[in-house]
Amino acid sequence: MKLAKFFHRLGLIALWVFLVSLIPLIILATVFGSHPSGLQWLAIFAVLFVTGISFITTFGSFIAEPLVLLAGRAGRANLRRNGQAATATVLDFKGVSEENYSGWKNILGVRAKLKVYLPDGGSFEAVTEDSFDVGLQLRQGEKFPVKYDPRTKEVVLDMPKKVVKDAKDF
Repeated sequence: MKLAKFFHRLGLIALWVFLVSLIPLIILATVFGSHPSGLQWLAIFAVLFVTGISFITTFGSFIAEPLVLLAGRAGRANLRRNGQAATATVLDFKGVSEENYSGWKNILGVRAKLKVYLPDGGSFEAVTEDSFDVGLQLRQGEKFPVKYDPRTKEVVLDMPKKVVKDAKDF
C-alpha cells in the first residue's frame, strides 16, 4: 500500500504542476504572438517540456496506482495458498487510510506488527498489511494463524474474510 500511496501522491503533484504550467504557456503564447524570436522559442520549449513531463507523470501514476494494488492482492492470495503455516501474536496494529480530495479518510486496511512462531520453534517479527474486514478480527496479544514465505519472511494473516449476512451481525 505504501507504493500505491506514493503513486497516488506523485500523480496529484504532477497534476498540480501540469495545471500550473499551463498558465505561463498561455501567457507566452499571447505575449509572443505568432512569430517568436530565438530566446522566446527557448522559453516556450521549456514550458512545453515541463507541461509534457507533468502530463505523462500524472497519467502514468494514475495507471500505476491500481496496478500496484492489484499486484499486492495477487501476491497475498498466492502466499495464502502456497505459504508455510505458522502462528503469530499481534504485537500492534493500526488502520491504514488515505485522504481523498474532499478531506475524508478512506480506510484501506490494517497494518499489523506480528511475532511469528515457526513450527520448528524459531520466531521472527514481521509487519503485514491486510484488508479492513480481516483487521476487524485482530486483538492485541492474541494468536492467529498465518502463512509465510521462508525465503523473504513475508507474512499474511490466514483468517477467513468476515462476511456480514444481516444487520444483526453488527
